[in-house]
Amino acid sequence: MKKVIIVMVLVLLILAVPVKSQEILQDQNIEMVLVEKGSFEMGDTEGEGWNSEKPLHKVTFTYDYYIGKYEVTFDQYEKYIGKQKYYDNGWGRGSRPVINVSWYNAIGYCNWLSEKEGLAKAYDENGKLLDSNGKITRDLRLVEGYRLPTEAEWEYAARGGNKSKGYKYSGSNKADDVAWYEKNSGGTTHEVGTKQPNELGIYDMSGNVSEWCNDYYKSSYYENSPDENPCNFITSFLYGNVIRGSCCYSDIYDLRISKRSYDIPVLWSSNIGFRIVRTAPSEKLEICIKDEFETHLSTETILVEQGNFEMGDTAGVGAVDENPVHNVTFTYDFCIGKYEVTFDQYDRYCEDTKKATPDDNGWGRGNRPVINVSWYDAIGYCNWLSEKEGLAKAYDEKGNFLDKNGNITTDPDRTEGYRLPTEAEWEYAARGGNRSKGYMLSGSNKADAVAWCVYNSGGTTHEVGTKIPNELGIYDMSGNISEMCNDWYSESYYESSPDVNPCNLVSSLYGRVLRGGSCQSDILTIHSSYRSYIHHADKCIDAGFRIVRTGVMETISKEENRTKIKADTNVEGAKVYLNGEYIGTTPLIKETVPIHNAQIKITKKGFEDKVIKNVYIPKNETTQVYVEFIYELPETVLVKKGSFQMGNIFIEGDENEKPLHNVTFTYDFCIGKYEITFDQYDRYCEDTKKATPDDNGWGRGNRPVINVSWYDAIGYCNWLSEKEGLAKAYDSEGKFLDSNGNITTDPSLVEGYRLPTEAEWEYAARGGSKSKGYKFSGSNKDDDVAWYVYNSGGTTHEVGTKKPNELSIYDMSGNVSEWCSDSYYSYFSANQTNPYNFSDTYIIERGGGFKSSFMQVRTAARKSSSQIKGNPFVGFRIIKTENIKKSKRLENLTIIKVGTNIEGAKVYLNKSYIGKTPLAEEISPCYNVKMKITKEGYEDKIFENMNIFENRVNEVHAELVCIMPGTVLVEKGSFQMGNMMESAYDWELPVHTVTFTYDFYIGKYEVTFEQYDRYCYETQIGKPDDYRYGRGLKPVIDVSWYDAIGYCNWRSEKEGLAKAYDSDGNFLDSSGNITTDPSLVEGYRLPTEAEWEYAAKGGNKSKGFKYSGSDNIGDVAWYYGNAYSRICDVGTKLPNELGIYDMSGNVSEWCMDWYDGKYYENSPAVNPYNSNPGNDRTFRGGSVHNSLWYTHTAYRYYISPNNRSTNVGFRIVKTAN
Repeated sequence: MKKVIIVMVLVLLILAVPVKSQEILQDQNIEMVLVEKGSFEMGDTEGEGWNSEKPLHKVTFTYDYYIGKYEVTFDQYEKYIGKQKYYDNGWGRGSRPVINVSWYNAIGYCNWLSEKEGLAKAYDENGKLLDSNGKITRDLRLVEGYRLPTEAEWEYAARGGNKSKGYKYSGSNKADDVAWYEKNSGGTTHEVGTKQPNELGIYDMSGNVSEWCNDYYKSSYYENSPDENPCNFITSFLYGNVIRGSCCYSDIYDLRISKRSYDIPVLWSSNIGFRIVRTAPSEKLEICIKDEFETHLSTETILVEQGNFEMGDTAGVGAVDENPVHNVTFTYDFCIGKYEVTFDQYDRYCEDTKKATPDDNGWGRGNRPVINVSWYDAIGYCNWLSEKEGLAKAYDEKGNFLDKNGNITTDPDRTEGYRLPTEAEWEYAARGGNRSKGYMLSGSNKADAVAWCVYNSGGTTHEVGTKIPNELGIYDMSGNISEMCNDWYSESYYESSPDVNPCNLVSSLYGRVLRGGSCQSDILTIHSSYRSYIHHADKCIDAGFRIVRTGVMETISKEENRTKIKADTNVEGAKVYLNGEYIGTTPLIKETVPIHNAQIKITKKGFEDKVIKNVYIPKNETTQVYVEFIYELPETVLVKKGSFQMGNIFIEGDENEKPLHNVTFTYDFCIGKYEITFDQYDRYCEDTKKATPDDNGWGRGNRPVINVSWYDAIGYCNWLSEKEGLAKAYDSEGKFLDSNGNITTDPSLVEGYRLPTEAEWEYAARGGSKSKGYKFSGSNKDDDVAWYVYNSGGTTHEVGTKKPNELSIYDMSGNVSEWCSDSYYSYFSANQTNPYNFSDTYIIERGGGFKSSFMQVRTAARKSSSQIKGNPFVGFRIIKTENIKKSKRLENLTIIKVGTNIEGAKVYLNKSYIGKTPLAEEISPCYNVKMKITKEGYEDKIFENMNIFENRVNEVHAELVCIMPGTVLVEKGSFQMGNMMESAYDWELPVHTVTFTYDFYIGKYEVTFEQYDRYCYETQIGKPDDYRYGRGLKPVIDVSWYDAIGYCNWRSEKEGLAKAYDSDGNFLDSSGNITTDPSLVEGYRLPTEAEWEYAAKGGNKSKGFKYSGSDNIGDVAWYYGNAYSRICDVGTKLPNELGIYDMSGNVSEWCMDWYDGKYYENSPAVNPYNSNPGNDRTFRGGSVHNSLWYTHTAYRYYISPNNRSTNVGFRIVKTAN
């Protein structure tokens, strides 16, 4: 029977500030402004902010509050600290805002001010909010004393509350009216209230000093923040607390009301101060107190039946301590708590044992999971619950397991009472036991469905059972709270843990295992295999526990008539059933009773069941059973040799399907009737100890395997060949091998299983010699034969569930795209016989998949992917040349050797690819042939009318010439240099006319890693780091100014031009003399700052855009707002008026000039270049790390020429002849 007592307390309070408060405030010279409750749009209303200011979301306040009209001043703060003086940076004290105060200093002032007024303190010593009774709370309405504003309160007040006019800055759209900032402050703070106020009469919420807020900072907080009265209470040790409002040396971009930043709460800074807030007293406060006197004592549990599972990082996303993945078997059933133990349940234990109740962190008690309990507290609860039910205790005072007789045991299934789960029991139950569907999280692949985590919890625990359960009906095994297990933690435990009933009882400095993740965990720490730990004496706000009890309590006595059965197979891990009852996995030794006419069934996924009937199991003997499982080969279909038209026979195809050309096969081949399935591939993984690929939650079994790379696929082919005693089809690089193990380019000579060539695939997909000319494989109706985007539901399907084609082959249109053996190449118009092309990392996929359009599942559709990556859309099927005969060496074979100055060049003989340099290949003699040697970034080398003679080594050497990056002509002319916008930095002014008397060429693109790496290779210097952004066509980074001019000199030498630089970085003219006139430099060089800006503004074709090529930054620039600090390939945005790319954003670019902030005041009007040595060189253009303000064409900045940076690269310039 539940009893609920509701106490209604009406407290009459005065809405205005009390008289005593007014006296104190007057003494402190503090003025407060009332901010009435209401709603507003919080975040980036201008559409130009950082990701941390997004998404824009509605916030509602259900209470009024007062906020300081001004920032707290030195005068006010010094009354709190007495004679101690805080450093003012030499800027002055008095009515200037106090600076150099930490967050803790600020809340100390708030508490002092509250005590002066006779109000309850707002903070405890740890910075947690207190209600009027001194209890920790997260309800801002219950805080009586002065405090810091929440981030939302701050922004609502800064925007003008319910009087807002939607200004960009607090009180105006003109920064100079309301803010002291970089442009007008002179680099110091100013007296408060000397700029205009905002709509509510509040001063300096943009500029002067940044202001501490109550919240902890989290960049993604807005994604899941509460709609009402939000405040982030989740501790952030990495970032600290929020600061808002910007300061006297912030730029104009940072003055925006929505701009967020942070600092560590124990630190102080010359740009951070604070203002105070107090919740306005309400007219009526209703307090409901609920007291439950009677509930059921026992905890509801779920039976988990014995079985086995794969324990560890099966999803491939985990940490090192979740590996290796290993098989675990339970030989006993157990019962586990349906829910985590709640405060209601634990508080009853505390009441009964006179223990202090744990703190709920202000989140609430009742049906929420208990927190702030140690491991010893948890096992104490287990023992108490056992005694309440008349069961033997599971633990002694040291935490050792006890059996039902009170003896220490290491076997969890010998305990009778309630206990904590072993780590393996926990994970087996979390995965759904023997009903598991293979989810990544407990019960689903969707976090929101099953877990309270950092993305949806609001940073607090929630009542148990409010998400959906897992396959066994167990709740909250992902998220809400982390759960203590019985095991001691060891990072390497999985490397040698037992296969049967594991539990780590070896003590560890780390403490005990924690599992499941919590309300404060991200997606990677709530998956079922995630492991963590806690010291057994520690308590934590996000850790609790659930209970377990062994389900079947039986002790096997050593009776005389007991006997043993031993079962084994050629494949480990087969399940053994005795008279229908599961008894374990092979290899197995099991104690049992004598049985006449027993039936033993041994089963293994992917193999036929083995059933042995009428087995006699006598007493006092070990009965041995051994079975041999036979691997079933994938079923294949014979495709007879013939000819067909390859390519686009219909009008709607892509260009890469042309020209239509005739292909002939001189051999028969067998191709997989179905795509290779998870069942088949998992057997390969088990046999080779490879990790199994993820099924994306769609299911395994008879569905096509996915998430396998091209190398994974050919690995399977080689394994299958070895299983059949055939010669392997591939070497380690993926080249075909003939039956003698020699590299070949002739598929007909390959004996083992392999992937189809692209031509074999298309011939089979069209129906081979039985083709009816269908558009799709087997029909002109896509729905009949293909799982694709319009019918698949976004997942793969079991193979063979659509109609087959003319040869009875299934799923060659749709389901998954299929790897082929060939590299991607363009079709030739000439007739071809047995075609095959293997050259580089881009491999052909054919057939389309479940997410493909109808155009992509046509038999002619082509696509390519990197061979080293698997993905959820690509699988494969196998092929084998029929009746292959082992090749014999011909006496007249000869050898050709090809070398180049650059390794890795591709060699073609009469259009047939034969390998990469350095190359030594056996071929037949041939005459009047054409050889082409090609390497990306270099000019092709072609040898016509070559003769390859027999019985000799034919050697060819080619010197490849580097292709230089393209340039754009910028014709001489005049332009206005500097920042012509309303807001400008001093160093971008004054705007002045600049004239060029010469034309010049400038790089169409920034210099790329591909280009710079060639320079490094030839000059044997170290390559710059790409910081995992990728190389290739991405602009080079991590290069100093001196690195950049080294590249320029190398390129000049490549073209036979005079070097542009001496060793000190001075310009050299065509005669090698030092010059300060860029027009006299012959070689490649960096642009002068003026050349850079003239080109960026469009030269004499300029349309006056703000950014290089547009007023819309998203059209022309990769910057922080769309690239999120990830560097992108050059030329992927629109060019400017001259056809030049990326002069706004992507990477900042080195210029030739020494930097001088006042250079524009006296710079030459004609061909300017600052050659006066300083400490730094100029760079221009902004980068992916910058906001839009730093990417406009006039923005200037600087860096030491010796420095290398993740956001600075360069482009080249050459004076036109």
